[in-house]
Amino acid sequence: MYGLPSGYSYGKIWTLRYPESFYHPKFHKSFVNYVLDNIEEDEEVMEDVLKCNRFWIKAYIEDEYLVIKLMLAKW
Repeated sequence: MYGLPSGYSYGKIWTLRYPESFYHPKFHKSFVNYVLDNIEEDEEVMEDVLKCNRFWIKAYIEDEYLVIKLMLAKW
């Protein structure tokens, strides 16, 4: 992380990118489930998820991609 706040002992940021055309508000719930399935299937990401007890999610459009940042930390 960009320098962990005081009290945190570990941090990791995972960045997921999907073509912007993958997402449509009408299918929001299905897309969220798709992203969660991808996270659960990735052993490296899940290893970090299980190490941490705090998380933040940031989503935004960059160029032609929907970028999802999964920010993890351990308190």
